[in-house]
Order: sequence, then structure tokens, then C-alpha cells
Amino acid sequence: MLKILLVDSYDSYTFNLHQLILDVDPAAEIIIVRNDQFAAHDLAGILQAFDFVVVGPGPGDPRNPTDVGFIPELFFHDIPILGVCLGFQLICLNGGAQIERMNIVKHGQVSNLLTVQCSIYPENRKVRVTRYHSLYAVVAGASDLHEVGWVEDEKDNGHIAMSVLHKTRPFVGVQYHPESACSEFGIDLIQNFIQFASTWNQKNRPELRADLSADLKNLSVKPRPLSLKLGTLHRSVEWLTLDALPSVAGVAELLHVRDGNDFILLDAAAEPSRYSIIACLHGMEKRLSYKVGQSFWTFGNQRIDQGEYQSVWHFMADVMEKNKIDTGPQEIPFWGGLAGYLSYESGFEPLGVAPLESAVSEDDINMVFVERSIVLDHKQNKCYVQSIKAVIDQVNVSDITWVESMVGSLSTLNGKQSKPSRDRYDTSLVAVDLPEKEVYLENVKRAQQYLAEGQSYELCLTAPTKVTCENRSPWELYQILRSRNPSPFAGYIRLHGMHLLSSSPERFLSWDRNGCCQLRPIKGTVRKQNRVTRSIATEILRDPKEVAENLMIVDLIRHDLHQIATNVQVPQLMQVEEYHTVFQLVSVITGNVTAPYTGLDILSRSLPPGSMTGAPKKRSVELLQKLEGRRRGVYSGVCGYLSVCGGGDWSVIIRSAFKYDSENVDGTKRDVWWIGAGGAITALSQPESEWHEMLTKLESTLPCFGASVPLG
Repeated sequence: MLKILLVDSYDSYTFNLHQLILDVDPAAEIIIVRNDQFAAHDLAGILQAFDFVVVGPGPGDPRNPTDVGFIPELFFHDIPILGVCLGFQLICLNGGAQIERMNIVKHGQVSNLLTVQCSIYPENRKVRVTRYHSLYAVVAGASDLHEVGWVEDEKDNGHIAMSVLHKTRPFVGVQYHPESACSEFGIDLIQNFIQFASTWNQKNRPELRADLSADLKNLSVKPRPLSLKLGTLHRSVEWLTLDALPSVAGVAELLHVRDGNDFILLDAAAEPSRYSIIACLHGMEKRLSYKVGQSFWTFGNQRIDQGEYQSVWHFMADVMEKNKIDTGPQEIPFWGGLAGYLSYESGFEPLGVAPLESAVSEDDINMVFVERSIVLDHKQNKCYVQSIKAVIDQVNVSDITWVESMVGSLSTLNGKQSKPSRDRYDTSLVAVDLPEKEVYLENVKRAQQYLAEGQSYELCLTAPTKVTCENRSPWELYQILRSRNPSPFAGYIRLHGMHLLSSSPERFLSWDRNGCCQLRPIKGTVRKQNRVTRSIATEILRDPKEVAENLMIVDLIRHDLHQIATNVQVPQLMQVEEYHTVFQLVSVITGNVTAPYTGLDILSRSLPPGSMTGAPKKRSVELLQKLEGRRRGVYSGVCGYLSVCGGGDWSVIIRSAFKYDSENVDGTKRDVWWIGAGGAITALSQPESEWHEMLTKLESTLPCFGASVPLG
């Protein structure tokens, strides 16, 4: 059995490389460690246990000790090493090459690799490979290196070395990413390197490697399950069905959505979404609230200190495990459970990133445990009314009376509901404060400077727009938004002084009770306007910039899934989908999660959404905080649910508006709403075009306030 040490430099593609090795040898034992996890003097004892080392990609500069940790010390040991991207550049430095900055950065771009016959390439050939680099190795004149692969960038960068063999040491390096979804020859490369390493070890390291010790295995950064299974608990939902489909708005108004109490509607306002979920909150449900950086969180009337659980995520896993239910309506995905939102910053702690201070003391995790709910199946035209209250309260008193009563009330709905008035409010009192254009343009340029330095492959820059307006019913605003911009993952949430109006087109992560996961990242946007047809939009979205944006996030999401899931696939890669106001480039990534892991393990390890950060995620989040200078809060977080049946569904909070009651204008009848918007900055971005893309995205939400997006 092969024993492999994989060195991670805080990258967001490492687990793709891990899976690529397992695709070649499923029995291989792979220990993944960070490049700063232990001291250089410990290497000798550690390395003797492994057959070879793989040094993966990472942000930064190979000449910067902070970026590379102990990796340069590896080259003093006689062990085969495969270096990828950053690892390639370090091998080249060790072999006498120089590192220079490229004229034109290549991030997420596919090139033709030309090779010569050697131990890792059995023949001269041309293959398509994905590149993520802004620095390159000048191999000419490096007497210890043999260049065996290259690309011709012609006028962009000229001849660029892509693959090297060290002439006297067992080191192989490739600048490209063999693990990318769009790279060819990845499996062949790993197979050939394994053969290369095996041959070298037989000659130079013939001693048998012992089994990996428990201490070595514990070094691995592969995530551990959040919760241990308690076994099967035979408990049932109480439910009835109605063979009719009342309108979403009609149900919401029956439940007194206008009264100002907490309310959750997850609204399938357009295809491909199927189910609308409405929480029937009675005011006594337990609410989970947590602000990142605090040493405690609350659940109902309980305060839970950090020391009682490893993290709030472990606590959430424990709550869901203790309240799981095995019998209920099999046709629908939600039976009850935690529902609400997770802010953008809620994902910082697993990344090891400290968030900026906030001007408002609002929660990063704001959820409620839903005991009663209504689910509308828009495909089968059925309505499900259900309760788990008796199970959760652990009482022998059935809640079927409430279920029957609600079915009776729903049966009386005639499809009519009040329509929002657009004339009742004085739109001249609406004040729109856009981001400062010059600041935004400068931030685009600063982001590109980070890309040129190798700090990131892509940065998803955003900025908030402030809307101050006369007090208006949030529910009426949501109805206007829904009618203007119907979206598959829409939502209306009011929880503990926070209002969210969402018309999101983007599913972040869903999984069913069998552990089948799906993510649908969106990157690439074309505004709908006169003469822009689907075919024209498709042509625009096939531009290398748009394709690169999407591919970088697809590879990042594959990495996030590969940490925990199996059978990760990309059934839809960069297809154009049409929405009410825009055309967008959408990919679909799927996988399977099996015990002891759950979908919550993936959720906790995948936040913030990669489509809202860029890659590598940790470094990108840190850089974006420098650029943006404030918390994003609800915007670019996720909203959705964790169901007691074992499933979950979360959408990215974009094309949305939110407000905190604590920010209302003092002494006036005026509200403050926030709308976030932005775009992915790549090396090919044009600052003025990025500004206009940000304005285009505002157009989906701003008009519901009676305001328009200024041109220019």
C-alpha cells in the first residue's frame, strides 16, 4: 500500500489533487498536512514513513518563506517529490531557475501542453491543461533541470516551461493543474509519477516502509465528522395532504405574514426549484443565535459556552442528530428542523480568518427550530401540512388537531390575496447611495495587483448600496421583488429584527436524505436588453474571462466536496441559463456524502460560498476584507434549512435586500435597506466593465423600492 504525504499551502484545490491520486490507487494512504504544521528538523523522521511527497498548489510567491513554510527543506531529503504549481516553482528554484512575473496572468485558462518523451510522458504529445499562475520559472540556464513540457503563449508571454525533471534528484514538477475539471492526462501523469517514484525507491530506498503511526495519521487536516450517530430513532411526522395548490402569498397571508412576527418563507418562485416551504411559527420555538468571535451562543433560553462543544457547528450537528425523524412524507425534502440564514462571515472560523468589527451587533447564525410547516409541491400541485411538535416536545399529546385545522383553513383559500400597492408610497423620498465609483474602480485595480503577485486566482469583489426610504411593509416589497424578478431560490425571512428579501438564482448546496449533494455556482452574467438573445448571450459568455471565472469556482467547489463526499461529478459545466433579468453561466457539481459524515459537514466546510470569495478561499477572504473594509453580513451568506429527515437546501444570498431594525433612522419613519452586488475580478477584467456588471446586478432588486439604477 502506497503511503503518500500531500503538502497543502492553504489552497482550495488540494483535495482535488488528493482525489486524483485515489482515482489511480484507491488503497493509497494519503496524509495531508499544512506547510507550516511542523518544524523542518522533524522532517527526517516523518519522511521515512512515506513512499513519496506531493507538494500541491498555493497562493503567494515561492521566494516568500511565509508562503512556503517547511517545503524548501524537503529538497534536502532523498525522497521522490511531485510538485504542482507552487510546488513546481519551488522545484525549479531548487534546481537553479529564476522566478519571474508573467506579462499576462493565466488563471483558469486552458492551454495546449507540448511534451517530450520521458519518464512522466511516454511520448511526444499535445494535451489540454488548466493553468492557475501569474509567476513562471525561467528554466533556461538551470543546469540541474530538464524541461519536458511547455506552452507557447505567443505574444502574451512567449515560451513558458510547464514540466521539469531534476537531472540528479527524484523531483518532478508541473506548473499546470492536472486535477482541474478541464485538464487532460491527469490520471496518466499520476500513474507515471508513481512508477517513476517506485523505480527510484527500489534502487535508492529499498527498506520497507512501516505502517503509519497513529500520531502521523492524526497530523492529517482531512475533516473529522461533526457528530457521531446515535442510531435509529423510530419517530414520525404528523401530516396531512391537500390535493390542491394554494398560492404562496395566500398561505403567507393566512399565517399573518403582515403582523411583524418572525416569519420564514423559502420560495420556489421559478424553475428548476420545486418546493416552497413556509414555517408556521407559534413564538415558542427555540432560536439559535451566534456571532462569530463570541465565546458562546444561545439556543432557546440556554447559553452554551464554547468549551462545551468544539464549535457552534458541532452543536448544530448534535441538535440535528438528537432530533432526527425517520418517518414522514417521502415526497418532500423538509419535515421540520433548523431554518434561517448564515452570514458571509459565519464561514470564517473553519478557515481560520478573523472577521472585521461590525457597526451593528447582529448575528452571523440566525436560525429557528421549525416544528410546524407547510410545503407546497409545485410539480405535483399538492400541499403538505405537517408537525413534529409532539416529537420535539417529547410529550404524548398529538398535534394532529392543529394539522387538521390548518388543512381546513387552507381549503378555504380561493387563490386571491391582496396585491402590493406601488402608488401608496412617495418614491421621491427614496435615497440611493451607490458605492463610490472611483473607489470601486481602484479596488478592481488593487485586486488585479494581488492576482499578478500570485496571491489569488480570482477575487469576488463586492460593495453595498444603501437605500433609505419611507417605512414600507417588507412583505409588500418582497411581493414586488418576486413579481419583477421571479427566481428559483427566493425567500422572505424575518427573524429577530432582521428582514431579508431574496430573489436568488443560485443554489449553494442541497442534499437529500440519502446524502446526494448538488451545488449550482453561477459565474458570468449578461444583462437582458434589446437585441440580446440567448445565442448572443452564449457567445458573450464563452469569452475566456467568463469561462475562467466559472472554471475557477467549479474547481474550488470540487475541492470543498472532495474533503468529505465521494463520487464527485460535474454533470453540467458552464451552460447558459436564462433568468428574468439576466443570462448566466451555470455549472452543476454533485457528490455523495455517507456516514459518519452528513451534509452539514460539507456545509460547514464550504462557507463562505466560493462563488462569492474566489480562490484560494482563505487568502481570497483575507484580501477581500482589506479591499472592502467592512463586513458583508447577510449578503453573500446563505439561507435555507437543515431537515430532521437528514436533508438540507441552501441558496446564496444575492439579488437580495436586507435590513436590521436597529439601523432604522432615529426619530423618523424611514428604513435603511442594504443591497450588495459585485463581480469576480480576474486578470482579464476591465475596471469600467466590472462597475457596469455590479450595476446590472443591482437592477434585479433596486426597482422594488421604486428606484432605478443610475447609468454611468
